[in-house]
Amino acid sequence: MEAETRLDRLVSILKNAPDEVFLQPHNVPDPDAIASCLGLQYALKARGIEAKIVYDREIEKANSLKMIELFEVPMVLARDAHTLGTEDWAVLVDAQKGNANLTDLPTNEVAVIDHHEYMGDKGYRFQDIRPDIGSIRI
Repeated sequence: MEAETRLDRLVSILKNAPDEVFLQPHNVPDPDAIASCLGLQYALKARGIEAKIVYDREIEKANSLKMIELFEVPMVLARDAHTLGTEDWAVLVDAQKGNANLTDLPTNEVAVIDHHEYMGDKGYRFQDIRPDIGSIRI
């Protein structure tokens, strides 16, 4: 029997979401946050979880905009995510609660996947925070 993976645990949690699942990178996502969200979205979809990528502020950097265009990354500004609400669950990607560059959207942040320093117990149901890795992996 295969050992349960981190992805298995995350999927098991997200299957109980009362409404939509959102993936939220930091406010102005850079290429590593964008790629991480897109990869996670793909992995979750393969396991039956539909997740939308939502961010809070306009992206201005050319490399991020080009990446979104070339890979057709389905990201939406929070203000345009009309169904975003308190019944929705969010997975924070490349950010943690308490970061200055992360807006507290009206969701329940149930999980975090990050490669920055651990910012303490924030009550997540799932966390994968590995600053020693250098990039996000699940």
